Amino acid sequence: MPRIIVAALLLLLTSCTTPPPEIPAPRTPTTPSVDRPAPPPASPSPVDPSSGTPSSRTSSSGAPCTAGLLRYSLGERDAAMGLRTLGIRATNCGTQPLTLDGYPAIEVLDDTGAVLPVVVGRGSFGISSVESFDAMPQPVTIHPGEYATTAVLWRNTYDDTTAPPAVGTHLRITAASDIAAEVFALADEEGPNSIDLGSTGRLGVAPWRAVTPG
Repeated sequence: MPRIIVAALLLLLTSCTTPPPEIPAPRTPTTPSVDRPAPPPASPSPVDPSSGTPSSRTSSSGAPCTAGLLRYSLGERDAAMGLRTLGIRATNCGTQPLTLDGYPAIEVLDDTGAVLPVVVGRGSFGISSVESFDAMPQPVTIHPGEYATTAVLWRNTYDDTTAPPAVGTHLRITAASDIAAEVFALADEEGPNSIDLGSTGRLGVAPWRAVTPG
């Protein structure tokens, strides 16, 4: 009898010291992944025109600066009695003073860009007698924002019907030996212009002239 009681006590003691089974921790629910569209690319920020390169700067009429130095525009014009004159302005759109001396080198181009067979000479070139064209050339210094002028002279005479009349719509101008040539369209806010040489084939060029402010 005592053995039975001891055995029962040992069995009861063993059952009390056995640890309870572990209960797994609850799982955190996972959110299913969803493919989301990539955000649209950011719009490019506007470019400050003042930071553009010299070759990209243009005037209000669209004429570009020549290598960041000059901008050409049309000046005074006269078409009386078949004698034509057309003024040209060269504005310093760079940051340093420029000196122009003598005459610009000019070629006449048609609307396809082809060079016309025109003989270009200094001064009136025997086409007429115009004082401003035949004046002695002087060095002209133009500061940024200032301009100098030149002009071209020709006659609109067509007496050779074996060839079509020559009509120039562009000029290739080299203002000075150290300034790049620029093809300049003969147009402004008033519309297109042209050098209607007919069959004369001759063009006179005036020397550079300073413009007095005011």
